[in-house]
Amino acid sequence: MIMPKKKRMLVTSIIAIVIILIIIIITCICLYMSTDLFKSNKELFEKYATNMFSNLNKLFDDENMGEMKQILQNNKYEANSSTTVNYQDENKENSINNIKVDVKGKIEENQKYDYKDISLKNKEDEKLYRIEYLRDNDKYGIRINGIQQFATEKIEDDNKLKESTLIKELEINSEDGNEISILKLISKMNFENTEIKLTEEENITLQNKYVGILMKNVTEDKVSKKQNVSILVNDEKINANAYIVTLTKEQLNNIYIEMLNQLKQDDIIISKIEDIEKIKSQYKTTTNEQEIENLVREELKKELDEKIKEIQNSNIGNDIRKITVFESNMKAIALQIETNEYTTIITTSNNENNVKYEYLKQRTTEKENTINLKLEKISNINDDTFNVEYNVVRDDVKTTNYLTKNIKFEKDTAKTTIEIDRKNQNAEIKINSEKEEKVVNEFKDKIKFDKENSVNINEVDEEQKNNIINIMKEMNNKQIENVFEFISREEINTILEKLELKLEEAEDISGENSISDTERNRFNSNFEFYEGTNIPKDNILKLIDVAKNNLEDVRVTKYKEQKNGEKDKAPEPEEYKLIIKKNNSNEKLANNLAVSIKNSKDKEYNVKIEYSHKTGLVENIFITASK
Repeated sequence: MIMPKKKRMLVTSIIAIVIILIIIIITCICLYMSTDLFKSNKELFEKYATNMFSNLNKLFDDENMGEMKQILQNNKYEANSSTTVNYQDENKENSINNIKVDVKGKIEENQKYDYKDISLKNKEDEKLYRIEYLRDNDKYGIRINGIQQFATEKIEDDNKLKESTLIKELEINSEDGNEISILKLISKMNFENTEIKLTEEENITLQNKYVGILMKNVTEDKVSKKQNVSILVNDEKINANAYIVTLTKEQLNNIYIEMLNQLKQDDIIISKIEDIEKIKSQYKTTTNEQEIENLVREELKKELDEKIKEIQNSNIGNDIRKITVFESNMKAIALQIETNEYTTIITTSNNENNVKYEYLKQRTTEKENTINLKLEKISNINDDTFNVEYNVVRDDVKTTNYLTKNIKFEKDTAKTTIEIDRKNQNAEIKINSEKEEKVVNEFKDKIKFDKENSVNINEVDEEQKNNIINIMKEMNNKQIENVFEFISREEINTILEKLELKLEEAEDISGENSISDTERNRFNSNFEFYEGTNIPKDNILKLIDVAKNNLEDVRVTKYKEQKNGEKDKAPEPEEYKLIIKKNNSNEKLANNLAVSIKNSKDKEYNVKIEYSHKTGLVENIFITASK
């Protein structure tokens, strides 16, 4: 049956209209997805607030290094590095400038072979300190300069390497842990890939989660738009659209509290913090991964709870807070938070080879008090550079910190350079390190464990084992003293003081909190030998002599009851409290106590010990006259 012409035309018209409608709908969808047409101010704020952090992962993209890692993992390679220090203040001379740390390594990862020869040298290339590490399959060994043999032990599990007897026993110590910390930091400086990178999925999850918390608490009427707003990004003025969320102090704080509560249970962020702490733990010999994970979760929860409580206690107020996202050419370029106290702004830019982020926080009324952090990644073919600049200004006093890491790739070779610079009005220190990793067919002069060059401490009796460890410790300590003959403790303390490097920060590297069980037991046993009742006076004097190198204070906690006719005489001490602090020498105080004990009529004493809950070290010693 032939359709009438009019009807055919009608159907054709309808089809044409449907097609046009479909095209329009598709066009609208495309425009909605690819442009900002039809989107509300709230939707645009959310879009660009989320996109602000899309470039962040590009900062830590290690595609080039990933390829090189693959090559190194599947081949034998040599890894040699050298680190030097340059420190300057008004005196301009410091012996630390005359040292360098050399590391020579041979690695074959798929065979679990790893050899390191680490030496601290003076400018004449004389070795002040040297130690060798060798991992060969399931055996691990250490050789101290001056000793012919490696002391070795078996490794059952890679994760338990830090728990090895050798590492615990040879942990670097000095009369003041803080004094050696800078040397230890330099000597342990390595070039391992320490970048904590989010996966694309993790990045999107976090963006949606935390921006989502913000947006569900923001209604459309709280979002406004300003056009052609001038903003400075990487020293360049850019005209942008600004999407502004306006909230009261109480409203923003409630959102902040919700985010912090979410953070307490955020496995993605917690795992990244754990990774950072594991990297830091390479400067400690006692912390295992499980301890780190437990500590991170415990400490993070504690800190967040304290922050939440702090916010809640000051959460009343209707003064205005503004969160602004800046967009140019449909790209997020900045995010700004304004309060009565502070203005915080984050800017970002990205082109083919370059990614930049900048964080600036300053007091609204005191521009001289600022925190400024700049991150930059420059990528070229077989050449990556990562720059960090961190500046703090307090009361017009500026401290600057720079870090530059450059990696170049050439066929089977990776060359890495790291430069660290810290500077203030008093002094400046620069640490420069260079490393070359090169694939080789065979190792020249490869070192293997054999009967002549090694002894397994697990295969000898306890007496021999202790003798071996004691000899190694003695040689190790001699080398440390060699270092301090060349670089005085006073000079190192001067560096730490003038550069305002707090000693608490140094303790993270070599402080009491990182002391090994073996060292803790050894320290405590010095005092525990004298604990008990009815201890002769001569032994008490020996205890005081032992304590003088770790003595913070001496206090009289009890006096003997005075008899009639003795009221006009000075009361006689009955109990002394010795406050013990590791590596705190106080010979004068100890001598005064010894004189008091010698002059006492008491012949025997009771000795009681209390331990620190934090460190497990002896903290207090009570010496009480026996009745």
